[in-house]
Amino acid sequence: MADIGARLVSPLAGAVRRIRATSWRTRLLAAAVVFLAAPVLVVGLIYVLPPRVAVALGQPLLAWLSDAPPLPGQPPAISERSVLLAADGSELATLYGDVNRVRVTLDDVPDIVVDALLAAEDDRFYDHPGVDHRAVMRAVFANLRAGDVEQGGSTITQQLVRTVYLDASQTATRKFTEAWYALQAEDRFSKDEILQRYLNETYFGQGTYGIGAAAELYFDRPVSKLDVGQAAVLVGLIPAPSERNPVDDEEAARRARDTVLRRMVITDRLDETTAREHLDRPLGLQYNPPPPPAEPFFVEYVRRLLLRDPRYEDALGDDPSHRERLVEGGGLRVHTTLDPRLQDEANAAIAATMGRPRSSPMASLVTVAPDTGAVLAMAVGPHKFGRCEGPRDDCRRTMVNPAVAGLGGSGRQPGSAFKPFVVAAALAEGVPVGWEERTDGGKAIRGCSDNGGPYRPENYSPDPGVKDMTEAVRVSNNVYHAKLAGLLGPERLVETGRRLGLSGGELPEQCSVALGSGSVYPLDMAAAYATFANGGSHCEPLPITRIELGAAAGGDTVEYPVSCRERMSGDDAARVNELLQEPVEDGTATAAQLDRPVAGKTGTTDDYKDAWFAGYVPQLSTAVWIGFERPRVLRNVLGETQMTGGSVPARLWARYMRAAVEKFDPAEFRAPPAVDPVPVPRWVGTRARAVVKELRGSYEFNIERRRVRDYREAGTVIGQRPRPNTLVDPGKLVVLRVSDGRGQPPEVPDVIGMRRRQAVRTLRRADYEVEVRTEQQTLRPDEEPAEPQGTVIRQQPSAGTNLEPGSSVRIVVVRYQRQEQSPVEKPDPKPTEQPSPDQSTGVEVTEVVADPQGNDLQHNGGEYVTLTATDPAVDVSGWTIEHTDGGVLEIGNGYRLARGEWVDVHTGDGKDNPRRYFNGLADEVLADEGGELIVRDRTGREVTRYQY
Repeated sequence: MADIGARLVSPLAGAVRRIRATSWRTRLLAAAVVFLAAPVLVVGLIYVLPPRVAVALGQPLLAWLSDAPPLPGQPPAISERSVLLAADGSELATLYGDVNRVRVTLDDVPDIVVDALLAAEDDRFYDHPGVDHRAVMRAVFANLRAGDVEQGGSTITQQLVRTVYLDASQTATRKFTEAWYALQAEDRFSKDEILQRYLNETYFGQGTYGIGAAAELYFDRPVSKLDVGQAAVLVGLIPAPSERNPVDDEEAARRARDTVLRRMVITDRLDETTAREHLDRPLGLQYNPPPPPAEPFFVEYVRRLLLRDPRYEDALGDDPSHRERLVEGGGLRVHTTLDPRLQDEANAAIAATMGRPRSSPMASLVTVAPDTGAVLAMAVGPHKFGRCEGPRDDCRRTMVNPAVAGLGGSGRQPGSAFKPFVVAAALAEGVPVGWEERTDGGKAIRGCSDNGGPYRPENYSPDPGVKDMTEAVRVSNNVYHAKLAGLLGPERLVETGRRLGLSGGELPEQCSVALGSGSVYPLDMAAAYATFANGGSHCEPLPITRIELGAAAGGDTVEYPVSCRERMSGDDAARVNELLQEPVEDGTATAAQLDRPVAGKTGTTDDYKDAWFAGYVPQLSTAVWIGFERPRVLRNVLGETQMTGGSVPARLWARYMRAAVEKFDPAEFRAPPAVDPVPVPRWVGTRARAVVKELRGSYEFNIERRRVRDYREAGTVIGQRPRPNTLVDPGKLVVLRVSDGRGQPPEVPDVIGMRRRQAVRTLRRADYEVEVRTEQQTLRPDEEPAEPQGTVIRQQPSAGTNLEPGSSVRIVVVRYQRQEQSPVEKPDPKPTEQPSPDQSTGVEVTEVVADPQGNDLQHNGGEYVTLTATDPAVDVSGWTIEHTDGGVLEIGNGYRLARGEWVDVHTGDGKDNPRRYFNGLADEVLADEGGELIVRDRTGREVTRYQY
C-alpha cells in the first residue's frame, strides 16, 4: 500500500516543484487548467466506480436535495379489473373505471418479454441499486449536446416509484426524490418483485395498464403467448404510448418496435438473424378492445348492487368510494345466477314479439327460481343498451332498465296483476274461497274512500251478479277485489304485498291499491309470484352467489347462500295456485297456456299505459311488463287497438316459457284442502242485528240484509235465502229479508170457488200451510152438480182473517157420486178386450201406504203411493204422484179414486210435464183446454176427453 502511495505522490511532488520554478504566468495558466479539468476528473472517477459504491457516496446528498420523507411502508395495491360471470362460468362483462388491467405474475411473463423490456428501458437493471449513475451521466451529456431532453436515464425502479408514489412534475426536487425513493425500494423489495410490479403498473395506451391487458388489447392473446416481435411492439409503447399507438399510427409503432429489436441485439439478448426476421414482418396487430357486456341490463343491475346494496358490505365494506375502487379495480370475480340459455330465450322472445325498435314499446322479462330466488333471466328490449345520440323519439337505445328499481325506471302500475296479493291477504285473514259478493259496478264500496269521497270502481266490462273468489279471479272482477279491500283494509293488502316480495315501488294505503294503483317492478313481481309457487316460502332474489376478492383486496371468497322464509301458509299458497290457474284455463289469460299446469294473472291499467302478465309453473316464475319508456297509451301498437295483459304480454310470456320449461318435467301444483260444506242456520224470526253480531269476526257466511215492508217488528228477519239447513260452501251470500215494521198484517186469501190445485197454490204463495178435506155429495142420476168437481166450497179461517204466515188453512173440496139406478136385466154384453200387461206402459200404481198424519191420500200429493214397474226396463226411481182431478183409476189394495180424478206421475226429469195415467194405462196429453183434458191412450188406440 505504501509503495502505491509513493508512486502516486512522487510524480505529484515533482510537478509542484516544477510549477514553483516557473514564471508567475505559467503558474496561473496551470492553475486554470487544473480548475477546469477537476470536474471532468471527478465525473470520470465517479463513472468508473462500481454502481453501488457510487450510489452509496451520493445517497446522503440525494436525501438532502429531495427534502422528502422516507418511502412509505407499503405501496398501494395494484388495481385490476373485475369480472362478472354467468351461472355456467362464462364471462358476462369486465368492470373497470379508467384502468383496464389484468394482473400477472412474473412467472406468467415469458423471458423474451423481460429481455425486450430490459434492453430498451434498463439494461443494467439487475446490476444497479435502483439508480444507474452511468446512465444518468450519459443522459446529461446527451441532453447538453442536443440542447433538449432526449434521454431520461431513469431506471425501471425509478419509473416504478414515480408511478406509484410521485406525481408527473419535471422539477429537480422531484427527480432527486425519485432517485432517493428508488434506492429505498431496492432495499425493501427484490428485483423480481420490482419488475413484476412494473409490468403490471405501466401504461400501454387505450386506457390499458399492465402487460397482461396490453397483450389482450393489441394481439388478442395472453401475455404468455407473445412472440419476440409482439413483445418489442408493446415495450416500444412504454416511452410514448399515445404517440406510438399501433391502432392510430402503425408506422410509429413499427419504428419503436425495430428500435427495441436492435437494442436486444446490441445487449446480446437476441441474435441478429431472429431480429432481422421480425424487422421484415408487419406488426401483426389483432386489435381486441374489451367487449361490451354480454347482457348490459343485467350487468348494470349487478354493478349497482355491488356499489350500493348493504348485502355486500361484508365483502366490499360500507364506504361508497372504497366499494367503487374495489368494483372497478379490485380484481373481483363475481359469480352470478344468470342462466345463459334462459337469457338467450328471453331475448329471442322479446325480439320476435316486439317488432321494430323505433315504433315498439319496451318489454321487460324477468325469471326467478321459486325454490332459491336465483335471478335466471333479465331481458329488456327491443331497444339496445346505450345512450341516444340523436333525437330521443327516434332513438333505438336506452339506459333505462325498467326491471328493477334504481336504474332509470320509476316503477309501473301493475293493474289487476296485484289482485293475487288481495286474495292472499283475504285467505290469511280467514276469508274462504267461497266468499260471495255482489259485483255490480259504480256503487260505493263500504270501508273505502277515494280522496275523501266514496270509492266507486267499475268492472272492465259489465259484470254484475254474485261471484265467489274463484269466479272473480277467473274474470278479473274489479268490484269483488275492491270489496275485499274494504273488508280487510288497504293497509293489510300493502303489508301482504311487501311481505310476499314487492320490496320496491310505491303501494298507497288506499282501496285502489287492490286494483293495482301502486307501482312495482318486474323483478319484484316475479319474486313475489314465486312465493306462491314455492308453497308460501319467499326466497329473496339472488343475483350473486359468490364474490372472489382479488389479490389486492386480500383474496378472500364470500359466499351468498339462498335465503328463504315462510311468508304464508302452505294451504293458502295452494289455494292461490288453484285460483290463479283459472285465468289461464278459461279466463283472461288463455294465451298463456302451456302443455302443463300454469298459474298466473293479467294486469292492465285503467289508462292502458301498462300491460302485464305474471305467471309460473312450479319450477319457474316469470313476469312480463310492456309499456313505453315515457308512459303513454298502448294504443294501435303490435296489432292491438288497446293492449291488455291477456294479449301481447301473455303471448310473449308463453313464447318464452315454452322454451324455458323444456328441461323440466311437467309438475302439478299441490292441491289445497277440501272445503267442507256447512248448513245454513235458521234465522227467520230473529233480529237481523243479532245475526250480524253473531257472525262478527267470522267469514262463514256473508250476510246481506234487505229491508222489506212488513207488519212485524222492525229489524225482524222474516225470510232468508238459502233456506235453513241448506248445505253450502263457507262464505255463501245469505240474503235476509228484514221487516221495516210498517206493513199491514197479512190476510187469508179467498179461495172458495177455486179448483183444488189453484187454491193450494194461492195459499202456499201467501206462506200458509194447506190442509185439504174432501166432502162427498150424492147426485141423482139426472141431477147436475152445483160446482165443478174438486171445487173448494169452504175454508177456515175465512177470507180476510189476519193470520201469521206459516199457519195452517183448511179447505174443503167437493166430490160427487151419483145414486145407482135400479138394475135392469140386460143380456150379457160382449166382453171388452182389456189390454194385456205387455200392452201397458210398464208402470202401475200398486200400493197405498197409510198416512201417519191421518190425512187422506190427496193431501199429501201421492207421498204415500208406491210405484212399481211391470217392465224391468222402466226406471221409476225418483218418480212421484200427485192426485188431481180427472177420470177414474183403480189403485191397488182396493183403493178407488173418485170419479173424474187422475194421477200425475212426475218422472223426475226436472220438466213440469207430468205423464198422466188412467185406468192403469198412461195416456199422452194432447191438450189441456181449461176443464177438459184431451189424451191419447199410450197403446195409440183411441183419444179420450176427460172433464175436470
